[in-house]
Amino acid sequence: MQKISGVRWSDNGTPRLLTSDNTYITANKDYVVGTNTKLANYYYTLPSSKTKFVVLSKVYDYVDTALAYKVSAYNVNSTLTIKGIRWSDGGTPRLLTTDNLYVTANKAKVKTKSTVTVSYNLAANPINKYIKNNYLYRYSVITSAIDSSLPKNSYRNKQPEGVVVHETANPSSTIYNEITYMENNYKDAFVHTFVDDAHIINIANTNYLSWGSGYAGNQRFVQFEQVRVHSKKAFAKELNNAAYYTAYILKKYGLTPSLASSDGKGTVWSHHNVSSYLGGSDHTDPDTYWTTNAKTYFNTNYTMTSFIQLVNYYYSK
Repeated sequence: MQKISGVRWSDNGTPRLLTSDNTYITANKDYVVGTNTKLANYYYTLPSSKTKFVVLSKVYDYVDTALAYKVSAYNVNSTLTIKGIRWSDGGTPRLLTTDNLYVTANKAKVKTKSTVTVSYNLAANPINKYIKNNYLYRYSVITSAIDSSLPKNSYRNKQPEGVVVHETANPSSTIYNEITYMENNYKDAFVHTFVDDAHIINIANTNYLSWGSGYAGNQRFVQFEQVRVHSKKAFAKELNNAAYYTAYILKKYGLTPSLASSDGKGTVWSHHNVSSYLGGSDHTDPDTYWTTNAKTYFNTNYTMTSFIQLVNYYYSK
């Protein structure tokens, strides 16, 4: 899915689609299709690779996305196991069953058997409360600056299983300094994205793993670096950007927010969590950076437990 903000024309008169990230993609109808104008009435993402749906009124499965050729009928309260979403030529989403047949995705006809909900309390930590009062929904736009020269290696399960939070440990660098250094030294280490108070810059394709937290972490997670900032306002805005980006990635890959645990489960990890629970690294970021800034600017503490509350807020919205 791409949100399109307009059409622009090339020098030779070919239309291009302008995305909300201010990048361009083809407008060729062989490659893209506009979505149904009543998309809110349909399921068009799935919370997991195999999602159970219950039938609300009699439906059929079909051999084609146009829903023209019926195969079987499903009565009310029947259960469907859905493994994907496919789109009709007219831009309407369909549910793809494990039998490789298509069923309507209309919410009046079917619904997910269980809806994942997450809770949040932004008043529990003074920093989250400050962000709530000043910066909610004022996150930076995710800027795509993909470096095509970076390695493209697959995750162990073909897609990410969560997100790792890092910080650069460099008190004097800028986000652009960090990106340049990483691109010049990617054979040693690189992450997918850099975040500060005013930017979220994605430089490595998140469909492929990065090298930032040791073998076990690299095989599992999207990873981003926070660049050190030096004011109360900047620290709050950076955490706001980091939480939004984390929730965005979890949504993108059908994951639900949960804190890292010693059994290797969880979708929201610090580099310290990876070192403690998965091994392959001895780093403990972003603990010291968060603790120092939280004490200096807010006279409190900030931990992954605080961070996931902010992640949950954006995820739920």
